[in-house]
Amino acid sequence: MKTRLLLLVAMLLLVCTPLACNQTDFCVETLSVGTLTETSATLCGRLTNGGGYSEVGFSFWQTDIYLQEQNPTVFTAGNITGSNPFYYDAANLRSGTSYSYKAWAKETGKDKIFGDTVSFTTDAVSTLPVLTTGGTTNLTSSSVTLQGEVVSMGSAPSLMVEIQVGTASGALGLIYTIAGTIQVPGTFSVDLSGLNPDTTYYYRAAGSSISAIVTPGEEKSFKTLV
Repeated sequence: MKTRLLLLVAMLLLVCTPLACNQTDFCVETLSVGTLTETSATLCGRLTNGGGYSEVGFSFWQTDIYLQEQNPTVFTAGNITGSNPFYYDAANLRSGTSYSYKAWAKETGKDKIFGDTVSFTTDAVSTLPVLTTGGTTNLTSSSVTLQGEVVSMGSAPSLMVEIQVGTASGALGLIYTIAGTIQVPGTFSVDLSGLNPDTTYYYRAAGSSISAIVTPGEEKSFKTLV
């Protein structure tokens, strides 16, 4: 009789071993992160095999901080029933940083059930300045106003910006018109005179910095009036 009892206990333990997610009546899956930016991420989870749940949400922490993993931030996504996905938009994150999360679901009066852990890294903030070449205004047979824009300063505290001009595409070394020093993103312009009439010129916005490499803006062209 004792042998049979031990065998029965062993069989029960075997049956109670956690099964794959699609084999249980109550299960939650952690899905891959959705929309991801430098400072935000959409956490995704899904219930499987139906059921009614009082709460669903996510446990969330910065991957490389042990205390956060042991005491994660708890996000509640709301109430849900049936086999449905659920989401939470995590904001105010650090750029270029690894985070981890796992989805959870809870039935009334019972403990939370957790999905697997999923990790992601937020986008890194670019440290390089970004320039774009603008349009033209005040075009005549011998003069024009050329425009550029500093879209991002990157890590540079200031930029010396200019417009490079030439009469052949890819060879913009005839004229360098200095627009001045920029400390914040914004537009700039230069007035160019002494041009030949009925002539095609090529130009681009450019800049320089002692602390960062500055990639010029795209090349554009204009033609002076006759």
